Amino acid sequence: MSGQRRYDVSVLNRLELIGTAQAAGFKLKEIRDLFVGFPAHTSASQRWQTLAEAKIPEIESLLSRVQRMKGWLELLAHCNCSDLDDCAAAIRRSSEAIEEGQALDPKGTRSTRTA
Repeated sequence: MSGQRRYDVSVLNRLELIGTAQAAGFKLKEIRDLFVGFPAHTSASQRWQTLAEAKIPEIESLLSRVQRMKGWLELLAHCNCSDLDDCAAAIRRSSEAIEEGQALDPKGTRSTRTA
């Protein structure tokens, strides 16, 4: 056998499904549900559709949060405040625009550039 393990195709298929589910952002519980969380007669497509439809709003929320984080980081990367009190004032001016996903220039004013 030369030290190599041989796996049944069903094991390799299951690993492929697990890897794809992980790449799509599913948590371990959700992956478990893919395999054992549905009645046995439920088709693969019905399982994926149900799980994906439940996951998409979570991912959309995450994308929104990431865009806001990016907005803050872009603003902070160009900070030229002389002290942290100046930064706090600029942050107050910028906060509403960042939360709305609008681009700002380094002084915390709304700019015309888009992300």
